[in-house]
Amino acid sequence: LSDFLAGYLDLARMPAPRRAHVSVADVAKRVAGAYPRVKLGALASGTAWVDEGQAEQVLVNLIKNAEEASEGEVELEVARTDEGLELTIRDRGPGMTEDVLKNALLPVYSTKAQGTGLGLALCREIVEAHDGKIRLRNRDGGGLEVACWFPDAPRRPTTQTKLTITRA
Repeated sequence: LSDFLAGYLDLARMPAPRRAHVSVADVAKRVAGAYPRVKLGALASGTAWVDEGQAEQVLVNLIKNAEEASEGEVELEVARTDEGLELTIRDRGPGMTEDVLKNALLPVYSTKAQGTGLGLALCREIVEAHDGKIRLRNRDGGGLEVACWFPDAPRRPTTQTKLTITRA
C-alpha cells in the first residue's frame, strides 16, 4: 500500500516540464544501456522540445513494462516525424485485449497481480504535458508497440483571436 501511495503521489505532484532541445537518441542510448535486453534500432538525429528527466522516466517505465511482458528482446527506436520525434518500444509478449488497450492509460488500471496501474498513466501524463501523443497497439505476430511522439519545438496556437474594442 505504501508503494502504491508513493507512486500515486508522484503522479499527482508531477512538476511542469522544464523543456529544452534534447537529443532523444542520446536519452534512448543512455536508458537502453541500463537494460541488457533492449536492442537499439534506428536512432534519428535531431532534438525534441522536452524535459530530459521526464522523457527518461517515460522510457524507463515503458522498457520495464515491455521486459515484464516478454521473454525476449525489447526493441527501441527513434524516428523523425512531422514536427517531432517518435520513440517506439516493441516487445513480443502477449499484447493486450481490446478492453485492456482502451483502459491501459488510465490511472490505477492494471492487469498485473502486483501492478499499481500508475506506470502507463504517468507516461501518458508526461507525454501530454509536452503536447505530445502516446499510442498503444498490438503487433502482428504478437506483442505490443508503444509509440510516444514529442514536438521538436514549442507548440504554437493553431488559431489566433484578435480582439478589437471601439468606443462609440
